[in-house]
Amino acid sequence: MEVEDLIAGIQEEQDRSFDARQLVTSCLASVMFHMVFGRRSDHSSREFQQLISDINYAMSNIPFELDFLPLLRLLPYYRKKVADNIAVIKRGSDYINEMIAACREVCRRPIQYA
Repeated sequence: MEVEDLIAGIQEEQDRSFDARQLVTSCLASVMFHMVFGRRSDHSSREFQQLISDINYAMSNIPFELDFLPLLRLLPYYRKKVADNIAVIKRGSDYINEMIAACREVCRRPIQYA
């Protein structure tokens, strides 16, 4: 289904050049969500798109200098960068925890046989 969504998204561009990263990332994230949570994610969902955006932000916004000189995180510029990343990661973590809670709720329901 994700491949079909990917092909449909590419066809919607009607041979115009476009950045396929968002489309490919959405499809891959949806596959991972389906594997982990047992259901597909709606690509147009604001929360799902926010999660993808947050992950991209967190991965691209960590200054590499902090890997070599961790004490830099005490300086105001780096302290703000670290605080921003923590806030973004927390928001993503909250969304994933909501998904886990929804899965647990489904698993707790008794099975009804016809």
